[in-house]
Order: sequence, then C-alpha cells, then structure tokens
Amino acid sequence: MKFSSAVVAAATFFGFGSASFKFGSATTLDVTFSWEASNVTVCDQPTYVYEAGSFPLSMDKVVETSGYYTQNQPAVSWDATDKDQLYTLFMLDPDAFYCGKGTKIHWMVMNTPGDDLTSGDAVNEFAHPGPPEMRHHRYVFLLHEQQATITLSDDERASLQERVFFDYQGFTTTHELGTPVAQQAVDAQLDAYIVQYYGEGDYYCSFPESCRLDQA
Repeated sequence: MKFSSAVVAAATFFGFGSASFKFGSATTLDVTFSWEASNVTVCDQPTYVYEAGSFPLSMDKVVETSGYYTQNQPAVSWDATDKDQLYTLFMLDPDAFYCGKGTKIHWMVMNTPGDDLTSGDAVNEFAHPGPPEMRHHRYVFLLHEQQATITLSDDERASLQERVFFDYQGFTTTHELGTPVAQQAVDAQLDAYIVQYYGEGDYYCSFPESCRLDQA
C-alpha cells in the first residue's frame, strides 16, 4: 500500500508511522468531493467562474485544491466485510492549531455499522475546509474499527462538539480504537469561496490570484 505525502506527514503528526497502519476488514477508504457550478465575486476582483465537477482522493498522490471544491460533504465508503462491525470516521485538520495544543474536528461519526454513515452517531456534522491563510492545510480522513459501542458522557460530547483543540491520541486510546484501518487526505487552501465565507477584508483579499483544482 502506497501512502501520499500528506497521509505520511499526518501520520507522523498524530503519532503513528505509515508502517503501523493496521489494514483489516476495511482496506480501502473511498472519498469523493463534488461541487455545483457557480460564480463568486469578492475583493473587487474579476468574477471567479466555477464549473460543476468532482474528484476522488487517492492514496498515490494527494490532491492540492481549494475551498470551493471541498465545500460539500464528500461521498465516503469503505470495504466493510462485516456489516455489524462498528467504525468511527474522523476528518481532522492538524494544521489549525500549533504548539501541541491539539487539532480541529471537521467531521466525526462514530458507532457506524458497516459503511452506513447515515446510521452512525454524527458527533460533529461535516464542516468544510476554511484555512484562513495562503498556505495549504491538510485535511485527513481516519477510519477506525471499534472494539465496542462508544458511549459519551454529556461533558465529553460537549467538548468534542466545540471541535477545537481535539486530543486525537487521547480519545483513540481511551476508547480503544487503535491505529486507523484506512485513511485519506486532501490539501486545501484559501480561495474566493472562503473569502466570501469569512467576509471580505484586506487580509482575506490577499488570496492567490488563481485558485483552481490541481491534479496535475
């Protein structure tokens, strides 16, 4: 199994190397982003014209893209041979916070039977990437097999729903999730869509002149 540079870097950040990934009943995590056609005008710049499209994530090469193309919840599935096996899916941004203060949860669904995410417990609904700076952020999808049903206390759920400063290693250790059985990653950066999302300003208006999907 070949790992993209983003996955390897994220694995190091989260405390496990690519060699330690445990591939069991879920060996392939399929993640596909789709978007609609639209126009976005911000910062007194020419209108950005976006055509509808989609792209899958790949274990071979990380996609470097921007906010418009990752604004919608992606289609996610995996090879779950046992439909009674429970899983937890994370989408995390390890670049949101620094100095060892944790990471940000963009999506978290646990107690998912098989790959039926609609039947899982969505602790945090999908929140699209929105890096407020020029550089790319890594957005990492991590799939874990559960040993049993996870029951959260009211305080733990409330803390998770704040999304920020998430202790990934602490959570996976406490709930005996082990290392991921599958993973994917995408790199996304600031673009006109995210500027519009945050609101215009001198800082946000300094985004790249050309932000486009780049799979070359």
